[in-house]
Amino acid sequence: SLIPKQFLWSNFSEAFTGAPFGQYIFNSLFTALCIVAIQIVNSAMIAYALTQLQFKGRGLLFAVIMGTNMLPAAATYVPSYIILAKMGLLNSYAGLIISNCVYMFGIFLIRQSFLQVNKSLVEAAWVEGASHWHTLWNVLFPIAKASFVTLGLLSFVANYNNYMWPTLITTRPQYYLIS
Repeated sequence: SLIPKQFLWSNFSEAFTGAPFGQYIFNSLFTALCIVAIQIVNSAMIAYALTQLQFKGRGLLFAVIMGTNMLPAAATYVPSYIILAKMGLLNSYAGLIISNCVYMFGIFLIRQSFLQVNKSLVEAAWVEGASHWHTLWNVLFPIAKASFVTLGLLSFVANYNNYMWPTLITTRPQYYLIS
């Protein structure tokens, strides 16, 4: 029947005490926040190089990045697993974090945002003696802040909800994620 004859409220408490959900939530939050921070820095630096620096093969590099973005994630599981196994990073926070350090869509998003910035602002910073690092974080970052917030939110949700890859590289319950 749809309505039970007797309500067993103890089932709810047993469900939450049957597994260490606090540890799983911590693992998910910790790894997702670390991954977001690393992805923001990596995406910003790569996008800066693609938009502000002149070097041979810049267009080819961007084409490779976009081509890589078109690969299904499942196609990268076996090679990535082998690399992590050889590095000894299976069943570790480092393996969960390092294997997700680069977000191709993040590079694309920040690159598009940087292309909208007037080139004269960057050139003015260089004339004043600003380094590339200073130009990136003190000139471009404040202008493109909305794109960085968007990237952070998209990345956090994707990594917090990630199920398949963490399940493949973790077999010890102390590293399980909440998903």
